[in-house]
Formats: sequence, structure tokens, C-alpha cells
Amino acid sequence: MIGAAMMDREQLPRLKVRGPTGQTSIIELGEACLTIGRLPGHNDVALHPDPESLVTRYAHCRIERLGSTWWVTDGGSINGTFLLRKGAVSPVRERTPLADGDVIRILGARGTGSPRYWEILFEDPHRTRPAGEAPDRLSVEFDLVQRELFLLSGSTRQKVELRHQERLLLAHMAQRNAEAGNAPAFCTYRELMTAVWGDSFRLRAELFHLISSVRRKIARAAGDDLLVIETARGSGYRLHTGRP
Repeated sequence: MIGAAMMDREQLPRLKVRGPTGQTSIIELGEACLTIGRLPGHNDVALHPDPESLVTRYAHCRIERLGSTWWVTDGGSINGTFLLRKGAVSPVRERTPLADGDVIRILGARGTGSPRYWEILFEDPHRTRPAGEAPDRLSVEFDLVQRELFLLSGSTRQKVELRHQERLLLAHMAQRNAEAGNAPAFCTYRELMTAVWGDSFRLRAELFHLISSVRRKIARAAGDDLLVIETARGSGYRLHTGRP
């Protein structure tokens, strides 16, 4: 049993953290969501010491698993989160899937010379590989007449059960897409909150919770990751529907 447990741990994805002064640590990704920030005790992965206070105190960024894929999302940080992939560096502006070998970069020191970074290497060498011909790609469709959400795969159409508020949210976003020529239309936090709750006072956190609930339902139904609701950093969301 001990040998089996060790093999299970070896199969888990992991993060290799290297600080701007060379300190290192390794974190196994056994949980579905981890926060990365400056303060120990308030983040799952604490980037400290941080004498220049460049890392956000709470959830500078977040790593979460949806289906079989891990994603990184910037938490609205002041100094940003960056992704190094195959030699190219780009800012993380929306929820972004991680691949084996990707490096998350967070500014750790400015100093008098070149800036130095916290580098977080994502390793997932044991991810399941396709055995042969690729299956039909998954996508979603929101039927504005039925006001229902469907998962599409080949010729099959599977309904995703929604609560009333989730249906109101997606109906508004799908209608905005239709008005934009079936392109993903940008929807602000305020307009989405009004579409769901009208003029009653609501906290933005309630909208975040509603979005997370819809994402989880889609991930469970698909059994894999699908970027359906895109985060427009610090301002709103876009709905991606239709066949690829």
C-alpha cells in the first residue's frame, strides 16, 4: 500500500517554485484550487520574503483544475502575472490553461539592474494522452427559445441543468452575442448583475459565485475543460458558444 501511495503522488501534477534569491520549494497539486500570494497563512502558496511588497497579499493569482486541465488566473494584481511558454512571455489577462513545462512569473525584485521574478514551473508529465483518432470536439449552445444550455459533441446534444439565476445570466449573455452577430460580446459586471437581480443591491462576489457555479456544471458535464465563460480582467465576461 505504501508503494501504491508513492506511485499516486508521482502521478500528480506539481509546481516547482524558485524565488528571486534562489530559494526553492515543490508543491503537489492535490487540491482543485490553490491561491498564490505574499502572506503565509492566507495563501496556499506563499511567495515570501517579499521585502519590496511586489506580490499581492491575498491571491495574486490562482491555479484551479477544471475537468482534466489546470488553469491560471490573475487575481487583479497590480504588478501582473506572466506566463513563459516555449521561450515567449505573455501577460495572463484571462483564465489560461497550463501545459507541462509552462512557467508562471511574478515580479519579486526590481533592484538596480534587471528585474528578478518568482518562477513557478508547472509539471504534468503523466497527463492522459489520446490513444488514437481524436473524438468530436466539445462545445456548448444556449438555446434562446428554450432558455436552456446544451453540451454539443458530434451529433449528440446534452442538456446542462441550470438554476433560475444561472439561466437568466446565460440568456442575457447569449442575447448579447446574437446582437453582435453571434460573436462573444463583452458584458460588464453591472449589466450582468442587473440582468440576474434587477435593481436590487447585490455584492459583486455573488456574481463571481454564480459564474463559478456555471463553470463547474459545464466542466462536470463535459468531463474536461471548456473555455465557455471568458474573464475580461477586472471588468466583465464573454460567453463562447457554438461549434468549433
